Amino acid sequence: MVDVSLSVKAEIVPSLTRMTRVLTVVYGLTLIVLAVIPRAGTPGFGLSDWVLHALAYGVFGGLLLASCPCGVGTVQGVVVAVAGAASFGLATEFLQLLIPYRSFDVWDVVADTGGALIVVSMMWLSLSVWGSGRWTKP
Repeated sequence: MVDVSLSVKAEIVPSLTRMTRVLTVVYGLTLIVLAVIPRAGTPGFGLSDWVLHALAYGVFGGLLLASCPCGVGTVQGVVVAVAGAASFGLATEFLQLLIPYRSFDVWDVVADTGGALIVVSMMWLSLSVWGSGRWTKP
């Protein structure tokens, strides 16, 4: 009976890691689509464009951290997640240079990086304070 539960637990962790990585890719593709479609007026929900960027890339940074092969609770994971989200934000801004109805905005990149830094730092600090054996290398 104990062997069965341990084998099930061992199978769940890789599938969660795989699912998190797939979700990260899908979310990244969604960010690309949102970066290239025409805007219909002002950003929704009555929030500033920078707040929306920070929220979107904060989630992306969190997903990158959760799917990072070097482990969520590591400094390397934090650096990879924040740098990855910031680089992705910069790449989408450069992509917008190629689209006539969109434009490059350095402040969007700052908001992207700030959002990722805040969310990833909060995740890392919460793991440091409360700790959990689950958030280690997959």
